Amino acid sequence: MRIILSIVLILVGTVAASAQDIVGFPRSDFGNVVLSSKQFAGAELETHIGNYNNEPISNYDPKSVFSRLGGPVGRLDILTNIQIFPCTGFLVSPKYLVTNYHCVPGILEIPKVKAAGVKRIDAVQFVLGYTQEGVSESAKQFTVSPHPVETNKELDYAILEVLGNPSKAFGHLQIASIEPYQNSPLWIIGHPLGEAQRISREQCKSGKPAVSNGRLRHTCDTLPGNSGSPVIDPDSKTVIALHHAGSKRNSINYAVPFSEILKVSPILRELTNEEVARNNARVADLALSNPSGPATTRSAVPDTEWLHPGGDYQQTRYSDLDQIDRSNVGSLRIAWSVSTGVLRGHEGAPLVVDSMMYIVTPFPNNVMALDLKNQGRVVWKYTPRQDPSVIPVMCCDTVNRGLAYADGTIFLHQADTNLVALDARTGKQLWRVANGDPRRGESGTNAPMVVGDKVIVGISGGEFGLRGHVTAYSARDGRRLWRAYSAGPDSDMKFDPRRTTNLGKPVGRDSSLRSWRGDQWKIGGGTAWGWFSYDPELNLIYYGSGNPSTWNPSQRPGDNKWAASIFARDADTGLAKWVYQMTPHDEWSYDGVNEMILADIEIGGGLRKALVHFDKNGVAFTLDRKSGELLVAEKFDPTVNWTTGYEMDPSKRNYGRPYVVSRNSVDKNGEDVNSKNICPTSAGAKNQGPAAYSPKTGVFYVPTNHMCMDFEPFRVSYTSGQPYVGATLSMYPAPNSHGGRGNFIAWDAAQGRIIWSKPEDFAVWSGALVTAGDIVFYGTLDGYFKALDTTDGNQLFSHRVSSGIIGNPITYGANGKQYVAILSGVGGWAGIGLAAGLTNPTDGLGMVGANADLQQHTSLGGQLVVFELP
Repeated sequence: MRIILSIVLILVGTVAASAQDIVGFPRSDFGNVVLSSKQFAGAELETHIGNYNNEPISNYDPKSVFSRLGGPVGRLDILTNIQIFPCTGFLVSPKYLVTNYHCVPGILEIPKVKAAGVKRIDAVQFVLGYTQEGVSESAKQFTVSPHPVETNKELDYAILEVLGNPSKAFGHLQIASIEPYQNSPLWIIGHPLGEAQRISREQCKSGKPAVSNGRLRHTCDTLPGNSGSPVIDPDSKTVIALHHAGSKRNSINYAVPFSEILKVSPILRELTNEEVARNNARVADLALSNPSGPATTRSAVPDTEWLHPGGDYQQTRYSDLDQIDRSNVGSLRIAWSVSTGVLRGHEGAPLVVDSMMYIVTPFPNNVMALDLKNQGRVVWKYTPRQDPSVIPVMCCDTVNRGLAYADGTIFLHQADTNLVALDARTGKQLWRVANGDPRRGESGTNAPMVVGDKVIVGISGGEFGLRGHVTAYSARDGRRLWRAYSAGPDSDMKFDPRRTTNLGKPVGRDSSLRSWRGDQWKIGGGTAWGWFSYDPELNLIYYGSGNPSTWNPSQRPGDNKWAASIFARDADTGLAKWVYQMTPHDEWSYDGVNEMILADIEIGGGLRKALVHFDKNGVAFTLDRKSGELLVAEKFDPTVNWTTGYEMDPSKRNYGRPYVVSRNSVDKNGEDVNSKNICPTSAGAKNQGPAAYSPKTGVFYVPTNHMCMDFEPFRVSYTSGQPYVGATLSMYPAPNSHGGRGNFIAWDAAQGRIIWSKPEDFAVWSGALVTAGDIVFYGTLDGYFKALDTTDGNQLFSHRVSSGIIGNPITYGANGKQYVAILSGVGGWAGIGLAAGLTNPTDGLGMVGANADLQQHTSLGGQLVVFELP
């Protein structure tokens, strides 16, 4: 049974505001555009607006005045840990929307809401377009940052940032400081629980007097969810007040005049500046020089941020910016660049927040804050003091995969495992906590992720016999909130033997302990050094665990659960909802840490909430992210030969397991035997460089490796803090192929097939970026930054930068233009020979020999490069 929470909300103001009811609906409905009246049991709806309150509604034609004015008004769905609460919001610029403070963040302050167990806002979405029960007419949803950029509790307003430039399709409203007179006509447009954007209170009036105690009094009746509606002057067609408090049972309701709000709001004052209003009204065009023909124009781009390492919680690495497209991407030029002053491998991506860019270097993990309004001027720099003794325990170069941001704070996971919180404005250290111990071989290389009030972070060091774990810390003060291991007792892994599932069945008691011999699990690896994803609707985080230790499989018989696995965990408690092991008894060091991309995909005639993962083992997995059901498992590199495929019949005992090719089984061949021509290598058919997903094309764009290896295991003993590998490797291009060591591919995750593939000389170690301009960007080890057409992989742009690229490109909007940025700086495992000065072909676990010729094409040196159109 669905429990619908009905709460009486008392609004804060200078007048004795009347009560306004609000309703909630289930968390599982988050992400829906169209809502059903059944979801609002006990709430009065306006689905039949023609009969509502006997108000004469003159015209709902799209060309009518208030339909056009209502376009930028929509439903705000506020996802909390308990339920979703609806409010209204309206666009005032391509970047900002306005709603009530008591919606966001004030919903958390209401006593009855708090008493119901509501503790946090997980996500906010904005639904625009004509909707009614069971009907969606060109409706779209947009992500909204749940952290307001400006609020005022007394005046009951909040300004939120909306991503994706919805004003491009729906326009935005203009704000004015017109003082309403007594009995002046008013409109209130928009209602989230009825026919969104087509509801107009046409015959309401201001009260007598119009303004009392700083509040506009009006006769417009209201319903639950009406909070945040604009009060519009019919003559000027401008917003003159923000609905504040009211009830359908009261003839006088209240709004806050914008004449009061504009006195205290710098953001809204700037938006109502005469020049800005004029430009907004005509949507200013910028001239684009075109030497080969007549000048063309392009629309101004709103300021657009890049708030997460993967662009969003879903790790899609997608941007709906489209100023750069097929027609002009070939004209990209360098806008500005910044040297990081650090050598070795620059993995990860910058963050862009509020006209600032934040980057982090390899060890010593310097953090730089760059002013985007002043061509990357360094605003502050954080240089941590770290013991260089951590460098020898960093497996595959001294990389760092990025920063996290939330609520004015930058979070850094240092090489020495310290998790550090920095003030985003000043760089001042706010707190620091040790996440591990480098003396045992633990190090920090992955980017944290912030979910609500928690910072989620993993650990690196699987080649030193660690036991991998993921930990949640308080974003406010660094207190440890929970830690979950990849192997060991159920309590350590936060497994419930009856509720945690594997392919739909409970894992049972001691699922990990039963799969190891003796106490080998205590040094069994399974570290989490990759990426995190998060589904706010399900409140689940997703990540993968690394290879088991040692690399010699003969020393650790059994499936070695849960190394090389995908975990879905409750973000609040860490409890595992489901787990899936992709490579049981991993014999080739095929870590499972690559990114989990969350997307809704049509499979088998229905839309599935999917998780797509391109594993190092060369197989792309599509799973149901709610249940962990395995939907697709297919090779994304045709040379993969360690397996013939996975059993996909749920009725079979070995459902979800791979069929291992005997001659390529390192375990069966035995210790001290050199098993040859195994594909892919231990570096994987894809390594840490994340793929991208375009909801516009429904296609995944994937950087891949195209190499094979010889693998010789040998017996090794464990000593704390010393390497615990036990294998010698040689790597080389895949035989009988195109001769190169990489491909960049487009992938259909529903069918499990390659759509197109572009060969590359070197393994593609960088991440991908895809945009609404139908462009996909990536970089190469030999230093080329490239742009391909998403439809056919045709190369449209290439620019050589000063060093090889293993970082991940991003895009953002600033100063009316779209920019694309990339960190260059060769290194990482792929470039370890150059980075560490190694020459023995089997050094770097075989990678030195694989890329011995890289030094002929590039050299060391970290640099941020930003591209723009002329």
